[in-house]
Amino acid sequence: MIPVAALAGRKSGTALLPGNAWRELQKHLEQFKQFPGTKSVRIDVGNHTLVSDSSSTQLFVASAIKTFIVCQYLRDVEAGRVSEDEQLEVNDSVRTDASPVLLNLTGTTPARSILEAMITHSDNTATDIALLHVGPDRVRSFIAAAGLNATLIPDSTRRFFSYNVGAPLGVDLGWAGIQQVLHTEQLPGPPRPPLNNQQTLASSADDLVSFYKRALAGEFFNKPATLTEFKRIHLNNTFFPDDTAGYGKGGSGNWVADMGNVSVFHALSFAGQMVVGTTPVTFCFVVNWMREHPDSEALTPAFIAVVKGSMEAIKQGLPPGSSRDRIVGDFDSESRTATRLQLP
Repeated sequence: MIPVAALAGRKSGTALLPGNAWRELQKHLEQFKQFPGTKSVRIDVGNHTLVSDSSSTQLFVASAIKTFIVCQYLRDVEAGRVSEDEQLEVNDSVRTDASPVLLNLTGTTPARSILEAMITHSDNTATDIALLHVGPDRVRSFIAAAGLNATLIPDSTRRFFSYNVGAPLGVDLGWAGIQQVLHTEQLPGPPRPPLNNQQTLASSADDLVSFYKRALAGEFFNKPATLTEFKRIHLNNTFFPDDTAGYGKGGSGNWVADMGNVSVFHALSFAGQMVVGTTPVTFCFVVNWMREHPDSEALTPAFIAVVKGSMEAIKQGLPPGSSRDRIVGDFDSESRTATRLQLP
């Protein structure tokens, strides 16, 4: 594994943190090091990479890919192809599991509410409705044009589930079929790894950091109002310090892998950006692991603590009003040397 390297105290333009803030950040990265499986992290302060480990590695990021769907949907709103006021159908033809908002609802609701449910509540039915409406290939075209080469999205989350539990490629088990698998735990075929090249939800820390830096700078939109709407939908207060603006999307879950019908593949991810003064801090944390315990729910509190603690440490090292290229000019001797932290 490439070591985490934070070049603190360099005067070559590399992002700087004072020694106490860097030591606090190290503490949280050490905790992340103890997580099972494969870890990836990248943190950029302004235009400078502060921390990077395995950041180009493609991993399963689960619902973190939903941000790309929202982005393309809002781009299509700008182009007049769709409207956030349009009423979209909610019924069993699009229903799927892990839908805390729409699972038991039938009827129509505005597209705006679909986008909100997809990001704020990570509702999979909302995701599939939006993806059906905007078109998965249009989202893939946007991803390719943005140069996000490690990012892959499924045709729908329901098709991903169907493929994962052993249905033939291209087969959608439907809501009745999904329920049958969940209730009986009998799979239609040999299970497939969630990270694959057919139906998956994958990306890399590099891709997600690049995307959020550019999206939140307005690069993908033509109108300021569209960026404002993107930010509104992505506003988050779980992974950020108090009284700090934060935008992002994460993912988590447990899936069958390649042995029986036991959930043995787990993933946790979060990517986004906070702003301290005028300085954007853009980041991504991802972990994938294989074992029955701990599952993603058990590890989630520790994951949140690592991400939020890291952001709090960085915030303390960035004085209000700091610019993206002049971070800290006063640092102690301990922060003058490169620090390396191995993440096996």
